Amino acid sequence: MARVTVQFDVLKDGSKKEIQCDKVLVAVGRRAFADGVGAQNVGIEVDERGRVRVNEHLQTKVPNIFAIGDVIQGPMLAHKAEDEGVAVAEFIATGYGHVNYETVPWIIYTWPEVAGVGMNEEEAKKKWNRIRSWHISVHGQWSS
Repeated sequence: MARVTVQFDVLKDGSKKEIQCDKVLVAVGRRAFADGVGAQNVGIEVDERGRVRVNEHLQTKVPNIFAIGDVIQGPMLAHKAEDEGVAVAEFIATGYGHVNYETVPWIIYTWPEVAGVGMNEEEAKKKWNRIRSWHISVHGQWSS
C-alpha cells in the first residue's frame, strides 16, 4: 500500500507540519447558511455561528416562524431535518411536537462507511451505569 504524505498548517500556532499515513480522511467544515434571507429584519435571532436560535418547539423569537435542519443547532443531517419538520407540523396542528434526537440515524459516506443511531457505549454507561453491549461487523452487506 502506498504511503501518503500530508502537509498541513496548525491553526493554533501557525506552524507547518507533515505526517506520513496509509489512509487519509478529508473532511471540510459545514456551517449554517441563512445569509440573505432577512431573518434579522423580522426579529429572528442568530447565534455567533449564524444558526437561527429556536426554542424546544423549534420556534424562533417570532412565534409563527419556525426553523429546522441545517440552519439551527445540531448535526446537519437530512434525517434530523425531516423529523424536525414533522415535529413542527405536529406542534402547529396539536400544540405538541417532539424530536427524539437519540433515534435519528447518521452516516459518513467513506470507505468503509460508518453509521449509527442512538447513544454510543460511553453515553449509555453514563446514563444507566450498567449496560450490556455487542459489537457486530456487517462488512457492507446492508448497504444499498
